[in-house]
Amino acid sequence: DVITNEYIGYLIIPKINLTKGFLDRRSSENDVEKNIYIVDGSTYPDVEKGNFIIAAHSGPGWQAFFNDLYQLTTGDQIYVTYKGKKYTYQLTNICA
Repeated sequence: DVITNEYIGYLIIPKINLTKGFLDRRSSENDVEKNIYIVDGSTYPDVEKGNFIIAAHSGPGWQAFFNDLYQLTTGDQIYVTYKGKKYTYQLTNICA
């Protein structure tokens, strides 16, 4: 298996104009200080009944990719592209 520092997929949240790539979770650049971070132990979107768990900063700074998540509401759609396939998710719950 080759570990790459190139994007292997994208997170797209149209409502907040976010399109950001993510890297292989084993990449040295899979780091919340630099990118959207794929949490250790999570699975990729193509795993049935898996858990694709991501994290990113909010607040000030260039790496605050999740700064506008507060604008999302129940029913908003989120997309992930991975291995040439587009996965569609719908926000069903917001926890404060």
